[in-house]
Amino acid sequence: MKKIIFMIALTGSFLSLQSQAFEIGKSYVSLGYGVGNFTQSLIKAAVSGTDTKYSSFGPAFLKYEYGISDKVGIGVNVAYLSASVSATDNYTDANNKTIYYTDKVQFNTTSILGRVNFHFGENEKIDPYFGFGMGYRNAKWTYSSSDPNAPQNGNIKNLSPFGMEITFGCRFLLMENLGIYTEVGMAKAVAQFGVCGKF
Repeated sequence: MKKIIFMIALTGSFLSLQSQAFEIGKSYVSLGYGVGNFTQSLIKAAVSGTDTKYSSFGPAFLKYEYGISDKVGIGVNVAYLSASVSATDNYTDANNKTIYYTDKVQFNTTSILGRVNFHFGENEKIDPYFGFGMGYRNAKWTYSSSDPNAPQNGNIKNLSPFGMEITFGCRFLLMENLGIYTEVGMAKAVAQFGVCGKF
C-alpha cells in the first residue's frame, strides 16, 4: 500500500513539473505565410485586356513574443505583402492606327506592430491565444501605362501610417521547442500558418 501511495505521489509531482506550452520568461519566434488578402484580390481585377500577368508574394509574417506572465505575452510582428498585375490592350486612334499599350498596377506594404497575446490554455502541447497589435504600416500603390493618352504615371502612398490587427491563434508544439502555429482574424491575411520555436 505504501508503494502505491508513493507511486501516486511521485506521478503527481512529475506531472506538476511538466512545462506548459506557454510559459513566463520564455521566448517564441514564428515564421508564417497567409492566405486571403482583400488587396491582392482587388489588384487582380485592377486591369483588363489580353496577356494579363499577375504575381504576388505574401503576406509573410515574422513574430516574436516574450512571456511576461503565465497568461500574457508581449512582442512584435513584422509582415510584408506585394502584388502586381499587367495587361496589354489596344485601340484605334483618329488616324485609324492601332495603338498597343500595357497597363501595370503594383502594390506593396510592410507593417511593424507591437503586440499583446492573452493565453488561455493549460496544456504542455497546445497553446490557444487571442492577440491584439498596433503600430506602423507603410503601403504604396504604383500605376504605369505605355498608353500616351493614359493618366500620368504615379505613386499613391497610404493616407495613414497606422496599422492594427486582431486574431485568434493556437500553437501546437510537436517537440519540446518546435511546433506549428495558425491564426485567423483581421490582419494582412484572413488566415495564416507556419512554424514556431520556443526557447
